[in-house]
Amino acid sequence: MEDHDPLAWLGALLMTAYEVLGKLMGRLPVPISLPIPEGPDGPDAVEAITRARAALRDQPMDDITRSMIDRMCLEWLTVLDLGAMVRLAGAEEWRLEAMSYGINRCFALAEVVGPRLEE
Repeated sequence: MEDHDPLAWLGALLMTAYEVLGKLMGRLPVPISLPIPEGPDGPDAVEAITRARAALRDQPMDDITRSMIDRMCLEWLTVLDLGAMVRLAGAEEWRLEAMSYGINRCFALAEVVGPRLEE
């Protein structure tokens, strides 16, 4: 019998992805600060990610790295929306799996972006 809540676990991973994204944003040529949100589905996090995506357009950096960071933001927002769907429509296995894959894509992109920001 499973005694953990998969949505809570995925929410914790989503918050970790937000922290990683915040650290990467702080290393941009013109640093972007992401505030510490109240929770993964707090409006402050969504607004911060949305503003960061807009601010990325003006970063003096290569297009590929910019695009990867933008995709991280988009993945984060997509996983957040999937979490809302889980709460509304039910924790179908495919929804939870899609959330997990989205979080994994965020972390995979972070692994590539980190070294590119050091160049």
